[in-house]
Amino acid sequence: MSTAVVEWPEISKAFDEYRHELVLSGGEIAERIESQGLDPRLFNLLKLNFLEISSTNLSSLNPKISQLELLSNLVLRCNKLTNLPTEMGKLKALKILDISNNVIKHLPDSIGDLHELRTLDACNNILECLPDSLVNCTKLATLYVSNNKLKSFPESFYEKPCQLLAEIQAQSNEIREIGDSIDNLTSLKSLNLDNNEITVIPSSFIDCSKLKELSLKENPISDNRLKKLVHEPKPTKKIIDYLSRTSNSAGGKGKSKGKNKRAGSGRQSRETSINDIYQHQIEILPFSHETSKSIEILVNEDALNVRKYIVCCLIRDVAFTAESLKKFLQIQTSLHDTICGRRLKATIATHDTSNIQLPLKYHSMPPDELNIVPLGRGKSFTGSELYATLKSEAEHYRLQKKRSNTSGIHKYLDLLEGLDNYVCLSDASDAVLSLPPLTNSDLSKLSIESKNVLLEVTGDDNLNVCKEVMDVLINKMLIECSLGNEVDDALSKLVVEQVRVVNEIDKELRVVYPSRNDLIVQNVTIIRH
Repeated sequence: MSTAVVEWPEISKAFDEYRHELVLSGGEIAERIESQGLDPRLFNLLKLNFLEISSTNLSSLNPKISQLELLSNLVLRCNKLTNLPTEMGKLKALKILDISNNVIKHLPDSIGDLHELRTLDACNNILECLPDSLVNCTKLATLYVSNNKLKSFPESFYEKPCQLLAEIQAQSNEIREIGDSIDNLTSLKSLNLDNNEITVIPSSFIDCSKLKELSLKENPISDNRLKKLVHEPKPTKKIIDYLSRTSNSAGGKGKSKGKNKRAGSGRQSRETSINDIYQHQIEILPFSHETSKSIEILVNEDALNVRKYIVCCLIRDVAFTAESLKKFLQIQTSLHDTICGRRLKATIATHDTSNIQLPLKYHSMPPDELNIVPLGRGKSFTGSELYATLKSEAEHYRLQKKRSNTSGIHKYLDLLEGLDNYVCLSDASDAVLSLPPLTNSDLSKLSIESKNVLLEVTGDDNLNVCKEVMDVLINKMLIECSLGNEVDDALSKLVVEQVRVVNEIDKELRVVYPSRNDLIVQNVTIIRH
């Protein structure tokens, strides 16, 4: 690395204008950091209360960050940070800390000195544990730690709880148990522990009086009845009621204070028997060259240099209602935040095939040459125009709300930063259907009239991840959205047709989904032809 100090224009401008906010993001900033490191004058901008350094290759943070004592918002997402300096604890005014999408394994104990901290976002790192000192952040209200390697929460978390902690997002970790004193988190409203290793749900949830959202999907729960309940629509009340009944029938074991009345034994038996006899089936139809209705995706090699994997399948004869369509879209959002790693690992797209002309093509294009009518926009944009528009909207939102985090598709813009080409899925008329990982097209937008739905999962991480996401999505369509066809009073069946992905030139098969090794799901009968 060069030792010459080159003054950055952004830093100079911040000095000249006595700025309180500074954003350093993107490819050009990454190149400067790589060649010469951060401009050291940054740590003399003592009036800063908002600092963002994102989407760069920053691997370490200078301890002089502690000199910025007025910082209330520090955003360090999408870098290559492996740790945080102990001096972070001197940022006494810090309210929001975003260190998501890095490679941080441990947080310093000094994080407990951030007594004004309201939000900590550490998603998508490799955290193995949280420091006990975190409980000293007594104003902490939201904790985001999904997609890490956490095995538990610190014991002190329950013994000396953060009384204002209202939301915990800890899905996709390795957490094995929930503390019996979870009800000490008296302000807890939302807890997401999907995709962990939890086997037992403590009855103390009964006394979490403010809890509105409890999500425990994709856990190896030992109680079979509970294992079914957590996958049902709006499961929180059902889980609490079940815990209350079983706690009372066990003679008051657990921490419950007996606030909930025991459900009648006849009703409980009736519910159990219905659940036991109800069956779910997935019928898999093979791809056929003999019918024009089967779908084949032609892959251009250039696309694989940008986003390596695409997996698709067709769901036939779907019967949406307004409620089930809404639930289906919510599930996609939830999966994007969990097993998709905020779209870093995979991105889901769904299409109504009635407006699509076959064959389909997965290819890459320069942003200026790509045209798409994005969802909800009502007009066509080039890739460059869409990126610039969303970037401007995100900045306006940030300044207006005075928050570091953006919402909707704006929060995924960093994933396109600096790309020379964008990948897209197009139909035979060259209409762009999806622009992963950002958005879909209005052309193939789902509605309650949609009957045949093309599911698309793309990613650059691992083919098996894309397949896993597809497995989970299809299972949720059947179980949680109730989108299977009612064969009779006790049987619901979803029909899934294979889609082939082949090389555009030589037609060599790259992947077919679902293959015989895919869609291995519990409590569902798979019919393969």
